[in-house]
Amino acid sequence: CRAGVELLPDGTIILTYFTNATTDAPGATYMLMSTDNGQSWGNGSNDIGAEVSSEILDLGIGKRGSIAVIDSENFLMPVYGRASGSNSYNVEATATGAGPFSTYHRDAVMLHYQKTDGEWNVVWETLIDREIDETALMYTGSGVVSGTGAATTFDGDLYAFAREIGNVYKSTDCGRSWARIATEEPRTWTTSGTIMSANQIIQPRFTKVSDECWFVTYANYNSLNYSYDRLCRPVYGKMFYPEAGWYATTSRLIYDEVGHGSTDMADPCSVLTADGKLLAIYYNTST
Repeated sequence: CRAGVELLPDGTIILTYFTNATTDAPGATYMLMSTDNGQSWGNGSNDIGAEVSSEILDLGIGKRGSIAVIDSENFLMPVYGRASGSNSYNVEATATGAGPFSTYHRDAVMLHYQKTDGEWNVVWETLIDREIDETALMYTGSGVVSGTGAATTFDGDLYAFAREIGNVYKSTDCGRSWARIATEEPRTWTTSGTIMSANQIIQPRFTKVSDECWFVTYANYNSLNYSYDRLCRPVYGKMFYPEAGWYATTSRLIYDEVGHGSTDMADPCSVLTADGKLLAIYYNTST
């Protein structure tokens, strides 16, 4: 579930998805690639459904957020799970099928994938932060890469926007270290006449509009128990200008299905169309 699609400069399509945990397995993330416009799929070794692995995360890997494309031979993938030594993991949640993609199990890691001699491999990885999970990445450089393997460097900066309180991180050293620079403002809603407030940012994604501007989409939990007067997960969007900073713009509501009671919707993403318009996409099961 939670499939994500990215396009590399050479036309390679990257498809990622993850499987939920069960009593028999902790869940996993898989990656497929297509070099023929989606006619056939495989990974760097032409193995269908190659499982994503991490040396930092020791049980289960989830992926739900945009990757950062550096060039046709380098991209950075955000994943999450339990980092070794983490206290955020709940064994019972995984045993009953809720983890490792529940709120009990969250440490975000960035994997640097590099293509060498036709094969894709993780050349290094780093922990973005603990106690966050779904993370979107974006890259502001021009794709000038030097070095290979663990010594690879590239120009520009990286940004990460993470579930669940909406922390924003920046890296100026190719993702090797991260600093929190902002936190998205909380949303408000009304439940039984009472104004409520929370910052349950979920399913964030970046879409590049230009070299100076990015569009951010995310959903927001209005209630954890779905007992409320309004939709549980309205969709928001925000323009982000890295030079101006996160707080230079304000998030705007894209969609809020009011009046249908308890419903399920979210998983927003967006694309930039050929005529320069932004198209937001999400699911909605309200009736």
